[in-house]
This record gives sequence, C-alpha cells and structure tokens, in this order.
Amino acid sequence: MISKTFLSICSDVISVYSSIIFTEIFGVSNPKNKIYILKAMGFTIILSSLLFFVREQKLYFIPVIIYPLMFIIPHVLAFGKVKAAQAYIMLLTEFTSILFSSCITSFISQYNISSYETYNLICVFFVRLIILVASFRLKYHHQCNQVYTISKSIPKYIFFLIISILIYFDFLIVFNNYPQENRFKKMASSFLIILITISLILMIFSLLINVASRNYYTALNSLLEKQVEAQINHYEKLEELNSDIRQLRHDYINHLTSVSTLIEHKNYPDALQYIERLTEATHCNETIYRTGNHLADAILTGKSIECKEFADIEFNGFITDKIDNTDMCAILANALDNAIEACRKCSSRSKINIVAQNKQGYWVMTMRNPTVSEDSKGLMKTSKEDTQNHGFGLLSIEQAVKRYDGNIKVGVKNGVFEISVVVKNQETANMNLK
Repeated sequence: MISKTFLSICSDVISVYSSIIFTEIFGVSNPKNKIYILKAMGFTIILSSLLFFVREQKLYFIPVIIYPLMFIIPHVLAFGKVKAAQAYIMLLTEFTSILFSSCITSFISQYNISSYETYNLICVFFVRLIILVASFRLKYHHQCNQVYTISKSIPKYIFFLIISILIYFDFLIVFNNYPQENRFKKMASSFLIILITISLILMIFSLLINVASRNYYTALNSLLEKQVEAQINHYEKLEELNSDIRQLRHDYINHLTSVSTLIEHKNYPDALQYIERLTEATHCNETIYRTGNHLADAILTGKSIECKEFADIEFNGFITDKIDNTDMCAILANALDNAIEACRKCSSRSKINIVAQNKQGYWVMTMRNPTVSEDSKGLMKTSKEDTQNHGFGLLSIEQAVKRYDGNIKVGVKNGVFEISVVVKNQETANMNLK
C-alpha cells in the first residue's frame, strides 16, 4: 500500500513538472523563480495524496475535481496565471503518457505477470519519467522556444482535434483492457472508433487546406516581391539615365565650345571625330519601355537588363489597365522568364518580340522568341533538371488569365516559341477577382 502510494505521488509530480518544463522551453511562459516551482511541487504532492486517497475510498466523483486542480494550481503558482497554450501542453503531456502507458499495460497484462491496476501504475510512472527526461533533453535545443510562435499560425481547432483524438484513443484502450465482454463495451468501442475516424479526417483535410492556403499566399508574396524589385530596378535605371542627361547638360557648353573652336580652325576631321566620341559616350544602350503600365515598364526594363548579354526585348503596343498588378506580374514576368531561358540556350543573339493590342473587345498579347525545343502545341514540361521547383511559370500564367475569362495558347513551330494571352477588355473584367 505504501509503495503504491509513493509510486502514484511520484508519478503525478513528474507529470506536472514535465508540463512546467515544456511550458518554459516552448516559449509559452517563464516561471517566476525556483522557489515558486518548489511551492508548485509541494501542492502537487498534497493534491496527489488526496487524489490517491479518494480513489482508494471509491469516491469516483471527487477525483474529477481534484485531478485537473492538481495541474492548474501548480501552474498558477509557478507562472502566475494559466494561458490556453499551457492548458494544451498539460493535456497533451498527460494524455500522451496515459496513451502509451495503457498500450504497454495492455500488451504486458496478457501474460498475467501482475494485476492490471498495479502494472498500469508502474507503466504510467516509467512513461512519465521518459517524458521528463525528454523535456530535459529538449531544454538545450534553442529552436524549441520558437514552437509557441510558430503554433500561432495554426488554427486553434487543430489543437482541439489532436487532444480529442488522444482522449478517444485513451478511452478506447481503457475499454479494450476492461476484462469483461458485454454489449456496452462493444458499442462504446465502436462509437470511439467512429469519433477517431471523423476527427482524423477533419484534421487531415484542415491541414491540407491550411497548407494550400499558405502556399497560395507564399506565391502571392513572391509575386509582390518581384513587383517591388522590378519597380526599384526600373527607377534606378531611370535615375541613371537622368544623371547622364544632367551631366551632359552641365558639360554641353564646354563641348560646343570645343567643337566650335575646331570648326573655326577648319579642323573638320577632328571636329567630326569629337562629335562621334561625344555621341558614343552619351548613348544609352538600355531601352526604356513605355507600355502605359508602370509595373510592366519596370518588368520589361529589369528583364532587358537581365538578358542584355544574349538577347534583346522588343515591345510594341500597350498593356491594358484591366488586369490587376499581381496578375500582370504573373503573366508578363513568367512569360519573359521562359523566353529568356530559351534564348540563353540559343547559339546566336536572340530577339524576344512582344506585341500587345486590342482586338474585337479583347486585349491580346503575343510573345515570340527563338528556342531549341522541338515543334509542339499546348503547355510543355520544364527543360530544367529540377522539375519539382520549375515548370510552374506557364501554369501560373494560365491561372491568372482564367480569372479574367481569358485563355492562353502556347506552341513551338520552326524553332520559334509563341505564347498568346487573350483577356476580355471590359470594365467588368476584374470582377472575378472579388
């Protein structure tokens, strides 16, 4: 009797202390100091002793009150208050230990080594001891204190489902370990299995939706970053051009004086050579695009600089204002990325030709560029080795175009890749975004 009491109290103290350590190392809250932790452990011993006593007296309703207080009061003493995240850690720690200990007890009790109750008490003690050791090991991993911050991005009902599943499993194992077979046991087990199945399905689908949403917003954020980067590069290029113009304005009187002096002395060859050098020095090799859309101008300028060593980008027409900037970035940037990648593989200098115009109530953009790919029609697979992280450009364009009731045509013929984007050119064209 004394040994069972001692084992039960030690087991409860270990469980409460483990939950306090996990609360600290996961960054949920920090304990006041060691004295308050000692006070918390003292209250745990008192409540655990009372819990063991009422269980021995077969007072089954009183433990329902004492059991949660055995965790809550020590946490209040150690941390000053109990957060929702602390309650979750308490429940997760306790139900995990109960689940594993029940499984072990169920397996070992088949050999009738000892009574089920005694062996379950021993298994609970050792499982809780293992969890305590694990908590001490995790305490020295600095990344663990980010768990609480990361968990805030996960919907709260996911945590509720996890705890619910653990509870259902605990009850299912308890019913399974119950020695007598009757109708109630079968009905309860079947009902718990149904609850576990439903909870697992809900959790899996919720996590899938959460991951899909996160991927969508990650892709959207990437597009926004591309927009900002393209615009910054564009404005930097404009500033460079303006700086060159300001410098030329500053020096042009001196240049004119020099040319005038050469002409006065009838030194026409030197004057002509001076003008040619001056023209060459002030010539801007980079094209500044004016499409009617500042973002498109920025994207074209940035991509032109990117491929200036092996390809030229030629644009004719205008960019419609009926397409959201995010979608315009997806369409134009991805199409240019594919064109630049294709031109990079060509042996000679290439030209990327873009024509954008209105046709019978539609805005049509056609992009052509040389390619080494074979003739084909429709969306094509990426030519890059890393197929898992590439090949989504055309799919992104297609998704963006479909939001405006448009369509995309892609094909390769006679060594020329052509992509044609067609979008309704109406005032209501962006209604599908809402």
